[in-house]
Amino acid sequence: MAQESLFEQLKHPNPNLRERATWELVETRDENTIPRLMAVLDQEDTTYRRAAVKALGAIGVDSVPPLVDALLNSDNGTVRSSCAKALAQVAVNYPEVPFPTEGIEALKTALNDYNPVVYIASAMALGVVGLPALDSLLEVLKETDNPALG
Repeated sequence: MAQESLFEQLKHPNPNLRERATWELVETRDENTIPRLMAVLDQEDTTYRRAAVKALGAIGVDSVPPLVDALLNSDNGTVRSSCAKALAQVAVNYPEVPFPTEGIEALKTALNDYNPVVYIASAMALGVVGLPALDSLLEVLKETDNPALG
């Protein structure tokens, strides 16, 4: 199936079709796949946005650099929280692959985001990363004034 068709399938109401499209995108990805998925993260369509998060996580560590960049630099809270969730998906899908340090550091930084959806998603993602992120998570939890994280 062509990339364009797969991106359309990510919007489909049937979760089985979205799941299949996700993994086909991973298998057939090219240099435009990650940037196109990143562009979906600010879409109003929740189904489409969540499918993009899942696909970025399914791609794995190659998705980490653009996810980190958007997590730390986007003005859009939805994009930032989606990036944190996609980073969690990378950890879930590839537990045998060491999670990139830049991802852990970005999630740690995002724990100080003013948007509660972003910092809660970041805390969840660090929890999913597990042991490699434990020191970072504990350090932030000791220092935070945020009652949602304390």
